[in-house]
Amino acid sequence: CNFGGHRYWFICPLTANGRYCGRRVGKLYLAPGSRYFACRHCQNLTYRSSQESSPAINALKKLDAMTLLQMMNNGEVDLLNGLKALPDNIFSW
Repeated sequence: CNFGGHRYWFICPLTANGRYCGRRVGKLYLAPGSRYFACRHCQNLTYRSSQESSPAINALKKLDAMTLLQMMNNGEVDLLNGLKALPDNIFSW
């Protein structure tokens, strides 16, 4: 732990499919609809960034609002149906 302090750990108490997890974790989570606190793995929790890791989503995040609106008006981007095609020079600043 930084600065010579102490760090406390939790042990995941969940038993799934007859197997005790027992992972040493820094946090236990109570997922929506769950009755028990458990580690991220047992709760099947993922980070939002891992859910949005497609190249098309990452490219759209980097666009400024005006460029995105212009691309929508030109029919290059359809936000309801996903990305049609990005021009090759989109990241040329």
